[in-house]
Amino acid sequence: MSLVLEKEMFAANKILSCRWVAIFSRVRTDRNLILNGYQTRCIVSGAVHEFITCEDQDRVSPINRVGYLGFAEFLTAGVIAVGDELWLDGDHLLGHVLGFDDTHMPNHQNIVFQVATIVTGSESGLVPDQEFCIRSPRSS
Repeated sequence: MSLVLEKEMFAANKILSCRWVAIFSRVRTDRNLILNGYQTRCIVSGAVHEFITCEDQDRVSPINRVGYLGFAEFLTAGVIAVGDELWLDGDHLLGHVLGFDDTHMPNHQNIVFQVATIVTGSESGLVPDQEFCIRSPRSS
């Protein structure tokens, strides 16, 4: 699974520290989620956003089958980009950022991760206050 920016604009990128604030256990097959065209999004420290998983999906087709991980608070400010990695427990790569959806803005943004198999937060063993990170594959 290799998702990269159209142009490698970052020589380096700060690791974003996060913590779960709400965990989901839901899968939908009729979501009709359409990603916006942005390759990057700036993240403000303290912002809470929704994390969603999907399987083998391109960036232009509607995404119907999704698994909801939960809501997470960003503990650090920074930039998140398509292709960035979501790491649990420091050593478990869950998936890569596929894109972003603005359906619920300005309340929160949906951050969509491409994974090998759709999972929910409860299936992944996530718990509130558990910390994790999002980092560029270039920083791995």
